Formats: sequence, C-alpha cells, structure tokens
Amino acid sequence: MNEWLSMWVVYERPTDFPDHFVVRRFAIAANEVVAGAGPDDMMLFDTLDAARKRMSEMQLSCLRRHPSDEPQIVEMWL
Repeated sequence: MNEWLSMWVVYERPTDFPDHFVVRRFAIAANEVVAGAGPDDMMLFDTLDAARKRMSEMQLSCLRRHPSDEPQIVEMWL
C-alpha cells in the first residue's frame, strides 16, 4: 500500500486561468506523481496573499520554487 504525500503548487496566471493565482494538488508516492483531478484538487485566488493565507490555514509549509521550474510556478506547499 502506498502512502501519499500531497504537494500544493502555486501558479501565477497560468494559461488556463490567466486572471488568477491557481493552486493545484499533486499526490506523491515512492516513484509516482499524480496530478489531482477532483474539484478539491484546485483552488483559484485573486491574489498571491490570499493563496498563501489558505495554504497557511491548512497548516502547510512553503518551499521556494526551484530555478528549473516552469516560470508560472511561484512556490510549493507541503
């Protein structure tokens, strides 16, 4: 049985939602990463501060983006 870790990725104005900050959940196991497909796996925000507030309310910790990440990625939360 796999134990999954949820990682939330914050995107700044991605092409599918150019007027929002989008937070998407990815489930990670030993050798597998699965993008969430359910309605609870994505959130839209008008500001980065609002997205960060929600992630903090979920008691998650922020990780800075890696230089090789897509330019729309702001940060990740675990």
